[in-house]
Amino acid sequence: AAPSGADVRWLAQRAALALALAASPIALVADEPTSSLDSVARARFVRLLHHLRAQMRGLVPALILITHDCTVAEACDQVLVLDGGRVGENGGASLTHALRATA
Repeated sequence: AAPSGADVRWLAQRAALALALAASPIALVADEPTSSLDSVARARFVRLLHHLRAQMRGLVPALILITHDCTVAEACDQVLVLDGGRVGENGGASLTHALRATA
């Protein structure tokens, strides 16, 4: 059977990430990397980010995620919340739990 649209998007995200990492970047920027994914693929992508953090620390000095998804932001060491184009809050991944509680 042909893969579903969600599977194709998940595979495309993984392939894009692999290509970016193959270039040995000094920084990797992912702008809304999960916006086109369904909840299952989004959870897979977040697990992949956690795996990359654990296994590839030092290989990619900076991973910058731009997201509105607190679950994705939890994969980060540092979280900045922008408000009107300025840093409103700054903290670790635990900041995402506080943000969810106030949303």
